[in-house]
Amino acid sequence: MSQEAELVFALERRRREELFRVRVSNKTREFYMRYQEQYNDMCSKGYRDYIPKEMSRLAQDLDTIGNLLSSNPVAARDVSREVGSYIHSLWGLGREARQVFQESARVARLEAKREKDTAQSIAMSRYYDIIAGLDSIVANFAAPSLSDIKNAISSGYLARVQEVEAKLHSVIANAKNEAKKWKEQKKQEQAKQTVINQIEEQKASIQAEKFEDSSKANALLKKLEEIKQRTTADNYSVKEIQEQIQAVADETDEALVDEGVRRETVKAVYKWFNDHDFTLSNPKLIDGVVVIVAQRPSGNKAQFKLTLDNKMWYRLDGYEGQSCLKDISSAKADWESVYGINLSDEVVKWQNPDRILRQQGRTQSNIGGNV
Repeated sequence: MSQEAELVFALERRRREELFRVRVSNKTREFYMRYQEQYNDMCSKGYRDYIPKEMSRLAQDLDTIGNLLSSNPVAARDVSREVGSYIHSLWGLGREARQVFQESARVARLEAKREKDTAQSIAMSRYYDIIAGLDSIVANFAAPSLSDIKNAISSGYLARVQEVEAKLHSVIANAKNEAKKWKEQKKQEQAKQTVINQIEEQKASIQAEKFEDSSKANALLKKLEEIKQRTTADNYSVKEIQEQIQAVADETDEALVDEGVRRETVKAVYKWFNDHDFTLSNPKLIDGVVVIVAQRPSGNKAQFKLTLDNKMWYRLDGYEGQSCLKDISSAKADWESVYGINLSDEVVKWQNPDRILRQQGRTQSNIGGNV
């Protein structure tokens, strides 16, 4: 007899979760290594002297990712995405700060070190102890007031350490506020380029993946290009754009995990028929559907199609009596018990004894269309 049916397949939850975990771990590690390299590059360019708070945050986040990668890759991915939302802005911020403040900061540091070594009073020595801890941006905004305090100490107007500390505390607090405003302004100016960099980074990540279904990869890239076009609007929200980028990243993960689930199922189908005296052609991907064809010398023929939305179609031909039901029942039992593939919602589309086919001279067609 012959039979054609449709059913739903799914890996057992634990196995699918493991595929997802491996996928997230590998992808997060890829971004982690990229961000770690960028951090090292920024350090080599001296950015820690200009944006120490931001660089310290980046270092801590990278440490957190590294610590979580093995134990909790999903949590590591969340931190990695947070890093991705701001690391590009650090490049522009550090670069511009160095261009604007580098020379004056260098001169100030050299002068402070030289004069610290020759300080004649405790008040002046304390002055240099405090300003030595300032980053270059804050030091530049505080420079005029710091100069006034230094002159007051030199003239003897400020002699007590407590007075020096109080004056410096006020000046430095104001300078930090000015530095913060400057940084925020620069971040806003760079916001558009920052999200464009994120989009391009995600596009490169998708292009590097080995999708079985290239149409899915193209659809994801198209979504990113549409998101990029939205950045041309005057009133676009950076937060919304970043959320949309993350949504594409999530969809990418799901698509690749779905492909992994189907690969596991294809292997199980292929192995069962190979182990039961069937000759098989290599699985083929046709219009986004994996096709498997197997045949015994006796004339038993099995055809399978598996889609990414967890649908399986099969057709068994050339069997005598009820032997086709015996084969498919045995196969499904092994797939479930050995490979952890859950099968459900089976609907028999067509069934006929071979003798009727022979009498009517009907041609056996491929399931679900030509292959």
